[in-house]
Amino acid sequence: MIFTQERVAEGLRNAAGRHPRRKAAAELLIEHGIWVEAWSLDGERSPTSGNYVWRFTTQVTAPTPGDLGTPFVNVDWKAMAEHLASGGHTYSSTEEKVFRVAASLWAGVPVDLADVTSGLDADHARMVVEAVAGAAWPVVAAVLGELKPAERKQWWAGIEAPRAAL
Repeated sequence: MIFTQERVAEGLRNAAGRHPRRKAAAELLIEHGIWVEAWSLDGERSPTSGNYVWRFTTQVTAPTPGDLGTPFVNVDWKAMAEHLASGGHTYSSTEEKVFRVAASLWAGVPVDLADVTSGLDADHARMVVEAVAGAAWPVVAAVLGELKPAERKQWWAGIEAPRAAL
């Protein structure tokens, strides 16, 4: 079964569950959009095309009474990362970099941050930074929980100041 883009997005979120790194990876791919489209009914269907990437997904629906069921999208992160690294497709280097960050967050697929961060425009860099921050949020929250209110305010001010300058 191949889903619409909306069901792919929902399926990624469902597969991520409550796991912070996986949730961050799913949201990165959903916001970016190209992989949600590629894995959907709108994606490439020719098995001879390098852009035929939905073969790296398993899309299933868990039965839910009274509706279409709960979608789940599972990705073979390592195999798709290897496919993208081998070339033979028309995805841009930015699209590939965004996927590699998501694959690293979700499944621990190694990623070279120096390579990934070079050449990203401001919007894609923001997406990557927000994904990494989202993945680290439980650690940040734990640290903040240990801080006194005044220290917490100072910490947040240090985070907000660079954002305000953008």
